[in-house]
Amino acid sequence: MTDLFFQLLETYGYAAVFIFAALDHTGTPGAVMIAAGLAASGVMNIWVVLVVCLIGGLMGDWLLYAIGRWAGAPVLHWLVERKPAVAAAKIKVAHWIDTYGGSVVIWARFVAIVGRYASLVYGMFQYSMSKFTVYSLVGGSIMVVAFGLPTYYIGGKLNDVFENPLFTLYLTLAVVVLQLGISIGMYYYKHLVKE
Repeated sequence: MTDLFFQLLETYGYAAVFIFAALDHTGTPGAVMIAAGLAASGVMNIWVVLVVCLIGGLMGDWLLYAIGRWAGAPVLHWLVERKPAVAAAKIKVAHWIDTYGGSVVIWARFVAIVGRYASLVYGMFQYSMSKFTVYSLVGGSIMVVAFGLPTYYIGGKLNDVFENPLFTLYLTLAVVVLQLGISIGMYYYKHLVKE
């Protein structure tokens, strides 16, 4: 059974990593960490994993940007014409984008759950696609290297210490679930405190 599992990962692994990296907008780079954990287990090549995760993340950012630009912008325009509160919020967000620019695209991906959706907002506000792409690549590169390489190198050592080739994978899944739980808990806590 284990051999079949590893064969499936070797056959479809990089395609699955690409899709999960494109869809992973949780703030925890789960796709990067899980794939790096698999690479530490010898199932995948770490350098291919890092490149695939970077490209997949960029595709996910482009998709959200495009949705924001071609679907979100008209909806926002429609709402601004009908709701004064939305018009005031739009001015604040536009000022925020002008003030912080690309740094939000780079660093927002590290904020759980909502951070990666900055791509959608930047699309809605018609931010330059070329600048957005550069900032997205920089942020994606930082994330892939900051989470992928430590998971791979530390994971390889942990796999040897615990004599389990999938120990890093299990640990990574636990970290992702814990981080999401903490983020959701903080969200609910903030809303309960406001009430």
